[in-house]
Amino acid sequence: MTENQSIAEDIFMIENALLLQKHTDFYDINLKDRLHSNNFSNKKNNGENEVVLNSYFNKWSNHISYHLQYRNQLECGQYYSEGIASELLGACINHKNLFRDNVNIDACDTAIILTHPLYMHLSYMHNVNSDKLKQEADVYLNTFLDLVSLERKNKFSIVLLDTLHHYAAATSLLLESGNVDDVIFTDYKNGYALDIEDITPFKDKKIYFGGGFDGRCLACSIDEMRELQLHNFPKWWNIPCSEDNIWAIRGLVINSPNDKIQTLFPESVKGLTDDKLVNLDDLLKSTGV
Repeated sequence: MTENQSIAEDIFMIENALLLQKHTDFYDINLKDRLHSNNFSNKKNNGENEVVLNSYFNKWSNHISYHLQYRNQLECGQYYSEGIASELLGACINHKNLFRDNVNIDACDTAIILTHPLYMHLSYMHNVNSDKLKQEADVYLNTFLDLVSLERKNKFSIVLLDTLHHYAAATSLLLESGNVDDVIFTDYKNGYALDIEDITPFKDKKIYFGGGFDGRCLACSIDEMRELQLHNFPKWWNIPCSEDNIWAIRGLVINSPNDKIQTLFPESVKGLTDDKLVNLDDLLKSTGV
């Protein structure tokens, strides 16, 4: 990148940071308290919470905030290879390597994997536009946070699949606190792992999926894990899982609120047969938690 390009990008990010100060309805400002943010100095709009909740990533705050709201893949590249994103990717990889718990992942034959678990609360809350959907969004968030707060050492691992910007903004806090064992980065706008090697430790484990959105990024994650476990099915084959080790958790899978839906919680999960949808309470009992 030339000096002039760098200056132009800095100006662009500053301009969009000013826009962000006028629009805060795309994320849930209550996340600052729910996730125990360590970013006490970042506030905007007469004390409203800044969307970047982890002070470790303050250097990239404007870039992260912009991409949480506007989701413009062209400026980052699908694999975060463009501009500031490539620098942020290196910082996020270094950060997660400090905190991930490979010991617990290796020790457990069961893993709960949640795709983009806070995407809605960090980027899509402006589409949660009815009282019913808002109540369901709270129920989902409570269920997610209750799950990651459980004492479950050696019972099962919890791993998140997340985008670069959502990790830097929030889910990195869950890794720091030990509430999750690892975070695997996905492509900018789908649920496929950025590095396939990151999901290979799960190829022989029982996998329980959650997160969102059903039929979108979550479907990508399910298809990729199915391909890994069954070895020979390409990602684009639409074959429901039946005899493999992949399930989904009822109440932890959500629809996109951008689809003019009546409920956040789907009755079935794309890519899985209905008998592969389990209740969280039953799962926890089966693992001894």
